[in-house]
Amino acid sequence: MTAWPNLSELLVDGDAAVPIGLVGAPLAVGSVNPGACDKAPGLLRKTLRRIGRYDIEIGRSIFTPIRDRGDVTLEGLSIEQATGPIRRRV
Repeated sequence: MTAWPNLSELLVDGDAAVPIGLVGAPLAVGSVNPGACDKAPGLLRKTLRRIGRYDIEIGRSIFTPIRDRGDVTLEGLSIEQATGPIRRRV
């Protein structure tokens, strides 16, 4: 745990009772802009370490766990081919 509570601490593995989930879909093909869209899930998880859990609008910290379901394996798939695996994971 870091000195400052952050959103990444809310990510849990394997607890099926957690009703909120995070699924990464690292798909690079078919993007409107050339780039590295396949890097987005990892970058999001990394960024969560930099965001505090205090919600200024409600005036308290966020404690709701999020089940991290990991990334769907999509390397080499087209958008059409990737839709099924993403849907099944969600």
